[in-house]
Amino acid sequence: MTKNNESENRRSNIEEGNYNERIEGNYVQGNRNFIFNFRREGNSEALTPAKHSQIRQTLLKQVNLEVESRINSSLHNRVYIVLDVEQNPEQIELPWSSEIKVGDQPKIRLDNTNIINVFEQSDIAGRLLILGQPGSGKTTMLLKLAEELLKRAKDNSTHPVPVLFSLSSWKNDNQNIKDWLVDQLKDKYGLRKDIGKQWINNQEIIPLLDGLDELVAERQEKCVLKINDFLHPSNWTNPLVVCSRIQEYQRYKTLLQLNSSLELYAFSPQQVEQYLQNTENIKLWDSISHDADLSELAKTPLILNIIVLSAQEISIQTWQQFKSSKERLSYLFNAYIRRMLKRPYKDKQPKQENNQRWLSWMAYRLIEERNTEFLIEKMQPDYLKNRGQKIIYNLILWGVIGALIFGLINLIMSIFGLYSALDPKMFSKETISKINLYLYNNYRWRISSLIDGLIYGLIYGLIYGLIYGLIGDYLEEQIEKIIILINSLKIVGKTTISGLIVGLIIGLGFVLSDGQEYWQILTNWDNYHQEQLRYYKQLYGQNSDMIKGLSSLNVTSLLGIYLISELIAGLIPGLFFGLIGNKIQTVETLKLKFYPKKFLNWLKNVLKNWAILGLILGLIFGIFYIIYKLILEIKKDDIIFNVIGNEIKNALEIAIAITIWIPILGLFLSVISKLFSGIDGLEIENKTFPNQGIWQSAINAIFVSAVTFLVICLITFGFQIRLKYKINGPVLIDSLSLEIAFGILIGILTCGIPAIKHFILRVILWSSGSIPWNYAKFLNYCTDRLFLQRVGGSYRFMHDLLRQHFAKSYTQISLAPVQAIPVETSPPPVQNGIVCTNCGHNNLVSSNFCIKCGTQLTKPHI
Repeated sequence: MTKNNESENRRSNIEEGNYNERIEGNYVQGNRNFIFNFRREGNSEALTPAKHSQIRQTLLKQVNLEVESRINSSLHNRVYIVLDVEQNPEQIELPWSSEIKVGDQPKIRLDNTNIINVFEQSDIAGRLLILGQPGSGKTTMLLKLAEELLKRAKDNSTHPVPVLFSLSSWKNDNQNIKDWLVDQLKDKYGLRKDIGKQWINNQEIIPLLDGLDELVAERQEKCVLKINDFLHPSNWTNPLVVCSRIQEYQRYKTLLQLNSSLELYAFSPQQVEQYLQNTENIKLWDSISHDADLSELAKTPLILNIIVLSAQEISIQTWQQFKSSKERLSYLFNAYIRRMLKRPYKDKQPKQENNQRWLSWMAYRLIEERNTEFLIEKMQPDYLKNRGQKIIYNLILWGVIGALIFGLINLIMSIFGLYSALDPKMFSKETISKINLYLYNNYRWRISSLIDGLIYGLIYGLIYGLIYGLIGDYLEEQIEKIIILINSLKIVGKTTISGLIVGLIIGLGFVLSDGQEYWQILTNWDNYHQEQLRYYKQLYGQNSDMIKGLSSLNVTSLLGIYLISELIAGLIPGLFFGLIGNKIQTVETLKLKFYPKKFLNWLKNVLKNWAILGLILGLIFGIFYIIYKLILEIKKDDIIFNVIGNEIKNALEIAIAITIWIPILGLFLSVISKLFSGIDGLEIENKTFPNQGIWQSAINAIFVSAVTFLVICLITFGFQIRLKYKINGPVLIDSLSLEIAFGILIGILTCGIPAIKHFILRVILWSSGSIPWNYAKFLNYCTDRLFLQRVGGSYRFMHDLLRQHFAKSYTQISLAPVQAIPVETSPPPVQNGIVCTNCGHNNLVSSNFCIKCGTQLTKPHI
């Protein structure tokens, strides 16, 4: 009683607006995709009643859409649509029978009892376990319960919101259920994590947990233990419902600490007959009742519906040839698939073998990823299991991204470089006049700059893609192990570190490729040095600082500069690619938010971790510098102690400089990393159409490009006025080139890369035969064929048994050419048989009923 009163007090406080412990969130919904919000936030900012009500109504709409879509597309409701029966499926309920057990009390049998009545019994208090055989209707029962609870939540603002969760998405054995629920509220419904955490803490939802049996067998009992921890009174006092297959649940040593279990029974023969009569399929009853195995399977609601839908494809004679229940079940599913594919369709239908291949691949991927829902935009490079496909993907991806990024960067740098060359402090008047002449009379340099960058980026990207495709997975596995030991590296990320390693490998490759040139410089230094001086004197003038610096250069310093330049040429692009990463993360919402407290904590952690790294690198470089000087620069007549003393001083200066600059560089990289992730982009998980995430990312890329273009236009125009540039044709072209290049570059880096990755992944999967070209159209077709259910932009199989059936065929064919499922509309011809007066089928003389349509046969008089 005390708990109930506390719960009521809590809810009434919400209703009255005394809701002061909540953090407000900008919940993104509909088409409102760009939110720029700068405000102060503390961890205890109050959520106003209006904002709370808005978020609650949005969540209710999303859950209601899911429940309605899944109930309406269930096989029970679709029977009437497929068979063109003019009857309202809502008027015919499946004849549920169940047993309920409360605590140590004996089991009580229930017939056609509404689930909400069981849920509300005082000794159950909404803490219920629903058990049953595969296909017995556990999920349908859960959806019916959610439907009733939604009605109450809509009518009463203090009633918790029922929310559907799939336990198959619990992937971390160490994650507690509370944190998992917060993650699922974000991933599935788009509720920001800090708000989701508050909702869980304040028990504003009723978790409806389905699919316990869909976890890997060895993980199921671990999940039970986590649920029991969550159910402790100190954590959770609200209702909670779990669904599981009874066979798997009975194997657990630990049972769920719920108040009651509801076990769904198979139908009785009378109930099967009654259901067939209600659905105007009584002619099937004779065939079912005269075959013990078929009669047994028909007691399961799912299988009964499949039999009704695919009756025209079932041959009793063929059926009786199978020895095991698995073979018979597989035959039923194949008959169902054949029947559904034969239904009329307004557009051109895919080939049958392609349907089998594509659905089998999808089912297999869902099981591999431990997911029940499939979203096109959630496809990842991990879906490429073949090493050759991974290498091709990385070659194309990094080649394209490298060409785009470095082509644009090279164009931007060329324009900046040429205009900075007009500075009289850097070049002689003669050189500046030549540059001006070149600028105004030659337009090709702009195109050549772009092409040079494209070629460099393409070549680098192809090399990077080849190396990453070969060793990327191994590198990231090893880096992950190191990050566990050195926690400060966590902020950098394994993809960034692996990108730097691959970049270092490429840089060393550059050094080796130019080894012959370096050897010639080393062996013919005097001539090489004089040639360089003559060239730069003509360019910069006789007395420029550049010439003075070149004159004092020795062979060791020059080779050192070249070596470092080669390594940097490998490392910088590797860093770029590492920051971009391999994972496809859509950017559907651009949201700039500034929370002072969170920003300061983030800044503190970034600087601390990078300062540690800077100190380590400073010491390493300082020691390396001393060794380098001792080996290369000590002359025979030098006093070694004097040299060491001077070089230690220099090394200390280098170490201090590195220690200071590394945190600054780290801060810059962290900001760039945030930029690459889409300016803190938040996904709109309430998908309303297929592949929404990728399309929205592409639209956002165009938006960011346009905004950047306008901003750079204003900046360049201001500089031109201040520096008194003459606005003419060449200057205008250069300005537009700079602005367009900047706009496209920023658009690609912030939002465009996910679309590029997704497109390349789709092309490779399509070329391998795993998916069709128009994936959304195919998935909608499969929904119409009753293989899938669609909720917004996500898809799921009609039932887990059907998903397993398709996945099994994938493991058997492993992407080899798929044979079409044989069409068995009738058994082999029967000589001297009995012809059915209803369908004309020729039956065995011993048959009492037609094995095709179930009509009673009239035997000839002998």
